[in-house]
Amino acid sequence: MSLLDKIKPGYDPATASYTVKEEPGPGERPRFRMSHSSNDLLKRCERKYQLSCCMPESDMDKVGMYADLPFGRAVGAGFQDYIKTGDLDHALFITLLEYTPLVEDPDTKQNRKFLERAFMAVESLAAKWDTLPYELLYIKGRPAIELGFKIILNDYGDYFCGFMDVGIWNRSKEQAGVVEVKTTGMNRDELDPLYKYSPQALGYSIMLDTVLAADVNNFETIYCISHLHRGEIWPESKVLTYQKTRLDRLNWIMMLMMDLERAISCYENNFWPQRWQECLAYNRKCQYFETCNMASWNEEQTTLDQEFGMPYNAGTDWEFEFTLADVFEAAT
Repeated sequence: MSLLDKIKPGYDPATASYTVKEEPGPGERPRFRMSHSSNDLLKRCERKYQLSCCMPESDMDKVGMYADLPFGRAVGAGFQDYIKTGDLDHALFITLLEYTPLVEDPDTKQNRKFLERAFMAVESLAAKWDTLPYELLYIKGRPAIELGFKIILNDYGDYFCGFMDVGIWNRSKEQAGVVEVKTTGMNRDELDPLYKYSPQALGYSIMLDTVLAADVNNFETIYCISHLHRGEIWPESKVLTYQKTRLDRLNWIMMLMMDLERAISCYENNFWPQRWQECLAYNRKCQYFETCNMASWNEEQTTLDQEFGMPYNAGTDWEFEFTLADVFEAAT
């Protein structure tokens, strides 16, 4: 069956909408809530993905809340605020509010990802931003920052969701683009292999494409990166820009549908492979390392709600909602 056939069932071209079934009933599988982070985890280790989806949100909030995640969140929030306001002092205040790591972090990365360095990262990124020909987009009267969107993937109601970091307009090229804010401590100068083929900004650009009805052959994905070099206190700011084509968009759609099929297959067979490579990822032992082989975890599937997915985005009211068929038509 072709990709086009997969997105046709239940789709009414006259109303540009799916006839989505009602909430799954007893004995039916739940709907899958896909996202960039959950799809990435699914490909790295299906078992860890399953256990993360079963974990209560209160516990999930603690996972990774050492130096890495809150540092990146703080820098991202501060830089987004600078793009919106142009006020560096206010941006640094937002950075302070967002920096909330667990104080008992045993990881020595805390020595490199402290609050003062987050301030330095935002200040450096702001200085770099002032040299670029970009301005913030406004959609429906509000700045295009952390816009939430939902793409319905089929008539069962499975969907992909996310939050776009920043939508921008390139004044020199007269084209729209999506900015992703990143921090990395990778010990190498060339970062293109880390971001050039990342599907994250590409997926978000497709959302912006659909909302703006922009030219799909003329779109940028932009990574604003704070590079934390070892042995240096002041971070280096880098901007990597990639032009994306119609083929890139179609490949993203195909990859998304394959990820969904993989997740459904694992659920229906109640078999989630354990991938040993994830047991020690990013030099940190997996939080499920001692317990992921327990059969009792599998019983959690029977107690889940009507959606199966990472708890971060559960219950969100999405600002933009459309179907995969809408995206497919915009990308062809």
